[in-house]
Amino acid sequence: RLKAAVHHTVGQMCDDVGEESGVTFSRQVIAAMSEATMKKCGKTYLNHLHVFRHGKRTVVNADDVKLVARRNRAL
Repeated sequence: RLKAAVHHTVGQMCDDVGEESGVTFSRQVIAAMSEATMKKCGKTYLNHLHVFRHGKRTVVNADDVKLVARRNRAL
């Protein structure tokens, strides 16, 4: 479900950019961008999952995501 949601969001973002700039993104480009996003986020966020498991937590909320993003210099 997460992969589908990321793909949908990337597609919407490409549509928005396309409307503004007059560019059309192919399905293959959107799929490649979605896959790259999943790989980058997977590497970034999976490295921080041990913090949540250490705290015996089962739910990650928006504040947790913001904390991970702040700690990542690439973001």
